[in-house]
Amino acid sequence: MGDFNLPLLKWKGGVRETVDLPLYNVLGHFVDNNCLSQMVDFPTRGENVLDLVLTNRPDYVLSTKCEDLGISDHEMVTCTL
Repeated sequence: MGDFNLPLLKWKGGVRETVDLPLYNVLGHFVDNNCLSQMVDFPTRGENVLDLVLTNRPDYVLSTKCEDLGISDHEMVTCTL
C-alpha cells in the first residue's frame, strides 16, 4: 500500500495497462511475478490512481475507499480486510 506516483499507469479491474517505460516496467514485473492485484479503482489525486493497494489475496479485501482530509494533495486510501 502506498503512493507509487506513476500517473501514466492505468488500472482496469485490478489489471494494469502496459506502459513501456523503465520504472513502470519494474513495477509491472513485480506485480506479475508476485501474482498481485491492485484494489484501488478510483482516482486518488486528480484523475490519477497513484495510491495503490496491492495484494496476492484479493478475496480478503472487503472494501477500499478514499477520503479527503484536506491536508494533502492526495486522497487518503483505506482498506478493509
